[in-house]
Amino acid sequence: WNNPLEVVFRQYVNVDKPRGAPEVDENLIWEIFEKPVVNTITQKYPEKYQHNLDTLEFMQVFTEGVSWYDVQRKFIASMACADTGLIAAETGAGKSAMAIGLIQCKAPGRTLLIAPKGTVDDGGSMDLAQWQGEFKKFSPDTPVFTISSETDIEHLRKKNGGEMPYGVFITWD
Repeated sequence: WNNPLEVVFRQYVNVDKPRGAPEVDENLIWEIFEKPVVNTITQKYPEKYQHNLDTLEFMQVFTEGVSWYDVQRKFIASMACADTGLIAAETGAGKSAMAIGLIQCKAPGRTLLIAPKGTVDDGGSMDLAQWQGEFKKFSPDTPVFTISSETDIEHLRKKNGGEMPYGVFITWD
């Protein structure tokens, strides 16, 4: 190529440079390469994003006790535009509520929620009451079923003409 500009990338870590400092001046990189346009998920799916915001607003208006922080609303609405994601936050940040909001935005017929063992283990016995309580609080009209054995699945299928009912199925790993 005809560009006399040469970029030398590091061969080792410079311990004298503060952590987090750029290795190469970003402007120099975009002089050499074409900078790609990367849309955010809200730019890529504006209709889905708005629909998700509307769903969360509906939950807040019509469900007593539901109140989203702005950052939660934006996160859930954005995440619901994608097919994969991870809700990771500190204790008390509302991960359970966010998961329920995400389920409402995605509106699947059936959801399998695999609860972390630490959220259902009360000293040897498994109790899914915490999760059932979260659904009663944040999405009271959602049918919630607990599955702790194959017998539970067969019982649900038998009650519903051989098929699993629509709703949320909670179990643990």
